[in-house]
Amino acid sequence: MTAGLARLRHDVAAAVPSWTSVTIVLVRPGGELPVTVLSRDTQLPVRASLTVPLRGRHPDLLVLRAAAPGAFLLLADDLAPSAAGQQRVVLDEYRTHPPRLTDQALAQVLSDIAAVDRAVGVLLGFGLHEAQAYTELHRRAGASGTTLAAASSALLAATGRI
Repeated sequence: MTAGLARLRHDVAAAVPSWTSVTIVLVRPGGELPVTVLSRDTQLPVRASLTVPLRGRHPDLLVLRAAAPGAFLLLADDLAPSAAGQQRVVLDEYRTHPPRLTDQALAQVLSDIAAVDRAVGVLLGFGLHEAQAYTELHRRAGASGTTLAAASSALLAATGRI
């Protein structure tokens, strides 16, 4: 992933000299994990952004930020046809610097996502389909008044999978 982010950073910098950050947001039912690469000049204000949905099983996002207003207009025009039928690209939704996760917060998000993924795997082993597994975890979380991650951890503990 590190090599891919470095290549993406290089490509964005070549296309948009005023870039300030490149973020990939991994969206999972257990939480969101933003992975960000910052430019060297993080003091510049964010005056433009482009959000691009990434194709795949999960609704992950690519968020580009730049200091120059309108920096992504041409790129958005180029990407619009390929996003037909998909969630659309969005200009200027993120006009602030990305949040910085502490090491502890990052570890917690990763742990929560892992617990949900493992619990889904357990439910798949019981014969549920993926959508049914997520529905069941949401039901358990609602019934116990906890988060999806906590309900997932409880299921893992109850089945001896922790």
